[in-house]
Amino acid sequence: IAAGKYITFIDSDDFFSPDAIEYLYKLVKDHDADVSIGALKKTTSLSDASRANHLDVVRYSNKEALEEMLYSKKFSTSAPAKLYKTELFDGVRYPLNKFSEDLFTTYKTLYKATSVVYGNQIIYYYYRRPGSITASHFSPKQYDVVDALKIMGEEVPIVKTELLPAYSSQMVEDIMAMLER
Repeated sequence: IAAGKYITFIDSDDFFSPDAIEYLYKLVKDHDADVSIGALKKTTSLSDASRANHLDVVRYSNKEALEEMLYSKKFSTSAPAKLYKTELFDGVRYPLNKFSEDLFTTYKTLYKATSVVYGNQIIYYYYRRPGSITASHFSPKQYDVVDALKIMGEEVPIVKTELLPAYSSQMVEDIMAMLER
């Protein structure tokens, strides 16, 4: 039901910095990008206000953004800390009742984008709450991650060719995360 030109997401137990949207919007406008991404910080404090000391901005093609996402160097498959042109979600929806639903979706929007820009200013605080889904013990629902990666490989041909090392890295990272629970 989004009606604006841009859309962003936030999980109910996380929080944005006060200037997050302004920062993301400025990145989109200044770099003529379809998606802007800010830095995400994992925290156990609801009052965390830490920031990056040195600000960098990097512009990516869609292929480069997918590679960066799969390697999880600067940003990951998570939906938050990103500002998307709403049109990138035409025909793209988050699946219902799936574990790690971001993994089923984020790659689709980045692949549709012509330009993605990343700025390392911390704008999103991922609150690590005891008892949350990501802090819980292993569940068979976590196998959804493997399904998401399989679908990604089928829908984006360059993933299994030009981006195979990055794709494999994401697969190993996600399987290791399951085993650690």
